[in-house]
Amino acid sequence: MYNYNMYKLDFKEYFCISKFLARFEQQDANIFNVKLPYTDPIKNIVALSIKYGEDEDGDSRLYEFLRHTKTIVLFLVFITVIAFSFLSIQKSINIKIYLVFGLIVPFIYLLYIAWKTLFYKFPNKEESSLVTFFAKKYADYDKRDTHVFKTFTTLFLVEIGVVYTFSIFLSTIFIFWAYSIKFYTESSYALFDPLKVWFGITSSHGNTLLPQHFFAIAITLSIFSLLVLKGFIWFFAKRNFQKAMRQASIQKAQTLLQKFSHSVAIQISSEGEKTVENFEIKKDKVQNIDCAEYDLLFYQFEFNKKVITTLELQNDRDLSSLNAKYYSFALFGEEEQDKKTLEKLQNLVIVATSAQTLPDNTFKCDMLTILKTNKVRQIWVIPLVEKDGILQKAYKGDYLYEEWQKQINDTIGDYRIRLYNEK
Repeated sequence: MYNYNMYKLDFKEYFCISKFLARFEQQDANIFNVKLPYTDPIKNIVALSIKYGEDEDGDSRLYEFLRHTKTIVLFLVFITVIAFSFLSIQKSINIKIYLVFGLIVPFIYLLYIAWKTLFYKFPNKEESSLVTFFAKKYADYDKRDTHVFKTFTTLFLVEIGVVYTFSIFLSTIFIFWAYSIKFYTESSYALFDPLKVWFGITSSHGNTLLPQHFFAIAITLSIFSLLVLKGFIWFFAKRNFQKAMRQASIQKAQTLLQKFSHSVAIQISSEGEKTVENFEIKKDKVQNIDCAEYDLLFYQFEFNKKVITTLELQNDRDLSSLNAKYYSFALFGEEEQDKKTLEKLQNLVIVATSAQTLPDNTFKCDMLTILKTNKVRQIWVIPLVEKDGILQKAYKGDYLYEEWQKQINDTIGDYRIRLYNEK
């Protein structure tokens, strides 16, 4: 579920961050001497880009192209609709034609953009879009941006629909206010004229019996309702766009975030007093965390001493000096025990998954739940596979290993969660 308290990126800021991260990949990471000050990785990335980013290259050419193109297209849509509305003013209007272009066509378009927006699933693959086609022509194009361009395209289509309906709404209000419009519904076929007479809509001579202000008010309110609906769709399209920028930024910043998660410095600050103050605050927050131990979770299977030997964690120099505690987790019907386990977890958690565990949303939610305890700093995941009846650590080429990589690195996208083999 989307967290509304997360830092909101704008499109320009996203490109600035991307430029900073591209430069970071080519620099010595040791020149940076800060510690991540926020729990939100995006706020950390923004803070680092502000402190260490270089702005001599100016704005991205790709960003400028997209910004100007979007502005020009929306302006042309607005002017075209307004101009056409006023140029086509007559003393009488065929209500059927007006409804087709004012309500029916926009409503069908609304259904299309609603489907594109509400059912977008952020698949773990490159996405194609019209914006991506043009973006590939620029030097700062990055294939990791395809979800950003896809959601930007959808948002752009939604905004075109909003501007189109808003233009019709404005012109309709002015035309109905400034002119006395007569509405008629006759056609050459006249198939429904007997029914119109029967229901009292028209007389036997084809004259409209309902007052013209009824049609004017009904049309205006209908267009306004359509505008409100498109406004809701715009909100969800904007949310998808924000989510895509966050995910792409975190994916690009994996190396940077891992570097700073091990940094020994305290906080981004150019003021000595503030740094000392932040150190005291940070010290108070972590003083109850025991950094001399780690927790090993047997995920979806019972504690097994043979597995401990298989994992060979005692040979890991990062863990050899730490004490270990062992827990089973996410067993069927053991929800209460899991709650007690969560309260005990701190510092480093190593998750050994059963051979039957899938890299799905259930696993993702469980990992994020562990992080919410605020005492867990890192999670290392070790997928297990069964070979000849024996549990072993999974490596590249093993069943589902690539899916685990995608789930950990792309779908979850939290720098504090990583595969043990890639720690």
